[in-house]
Amino acid sequence: MVSPLVPALPIVMYDEDESRNVSTAKDYWQAVYDGFRVSGPIPAPPRSAVRASLSDLDALETKIGSAPAPAAAPIGYANAETFGASPTATAAANDAAFAAAIASGKAVYVPGRGRANPYKISVPIDLTAGFKTFRGDFGSTFFEQTTDTAAVMKVGEQRNNIGGFTLRHNAQPSATQGNGLECINLYQSHISNVDIENAKVSFKRTSGFFFSNLIEHLATTGFYESAIVISNAGSTGSAWNNIYVNNMSDSGGVYRPSTQSPVVLEYINDTVFNQLNIEHTMIASGNALLMNGVTNLVINGLHLEGASTLAWGSSLVNSYGNRSKVVVNGLACVFTDISPAAGDTGGRSLVRAAGGGRIMVNNIHAEGNSNTRSQAAQVASTETGNNSNVWIGGGVERDIFTAAYSGDVWIPNYTRLT
Repeated sequence: MVSPLVPALPIVMYDEDESRNVSTAKDYWQAVYDGFRVSGPIPAPPRSAVRASLSDLDALETKIGSAPAPAAAPIGYANAETFGASPTATAAANDAAFAAAIASGKAVYVPGRGRANPYKISVPIDLTAGFKTFRGDFGSTFFEQTTDTAAVMKVGEQRNNIGGFTLRHNAQPSATQGNGLECINLYQSHISNVDIENAKVSFKRTSGFFFSNLIEHLATTGFYESAIVISNAGSTGSAWNNIYVNNMSDSGGVYRPSTQSPVVLEYINDTVFNQLNIEHTMIASGNALLMNGVTNLVINGLHLEGASTLAWGSSLVNSYGNRSKVVVNGLACVFTDISPAAGDTGGRSLVRAAGGGRIMVNNIHAEGNSNTRSQAAQVASTETGNNSNVWIGGGVERDIFTAAYSGDVWIPNYTRLT
């Protein structure tokens, strides 16, 4: 407690040689301790009292400074915690709180309380009515689904703006687990800064259209089946920026197997990816990237790292189907095991076209990959007899890809490749 001997402030205090302006109680006690005095009848307290008062003030300042600041929602946002959402609340209470906040019609803000303090839920957070803004503090706001068979979040219709959070189940990925983020007839919406952990499929269009959307800074870790699945003839005109797919175990160092291709794009049109990274997964069946029946798909920057496929005759990048027309500008494959399966006399390839698919790749960088079998790994291959073809432009660093190609593949100046 501050001594009642503190005079009315501000004042000027003096020692033998100088003066000091004092405006706070702490400044006053410090000045007294340093030998300054107030002119007039106020007596100077003993130094022991001064030292105790300074200590009390320091302790009070420390206590105030360490207390968590109350969460302040951005202007125009409703704070979900004012509706009852809390990391300490039950899943059922949080379900009701988020539903009420969304029903308020306002943009919703969910304060970040850290990875160790997720908001537990038991039903999906429902943003399927459209025109919803739902944001958190990226890296700090976590939603944890306690019903293992349910999705964590659903979003649909138009003009949505969501992100700044992590979606996760509280169990490891399994065949019966729900998805992470489900898109239902989603269009003209923006999804950004979203991490998805532990799901059957991390990000999936489950029904309806998917067009004119912007997906940015999406990261998936821990999926049983696939990380991203967009499959619909009405999926067109969307842009994806800085997408990261990783299936390494929580403890690190061990790759989880995925039962299907980590990224599946089917029957979509006029779509662009600006940097797609597929890393650290064992693919039991399929390709690292499967593009089936896609038209005018452009990928600017495709990075494959530690993405090993176990299926017989599979490739890492596959353009399949007579509608598929794909352009990849810059393909890197590093630290990946591309060993052909036993009996796979045709080897495996980095890039493949089949079923009438076509793909053009401009510049290939390959480094640090491995092939433990005698069958050669190929730069590119095609299925014969169905007008599938691959065109490789620019330079190719072959690394372990000792065989050039098979089928209808065009690689200009192949003998000069390094």
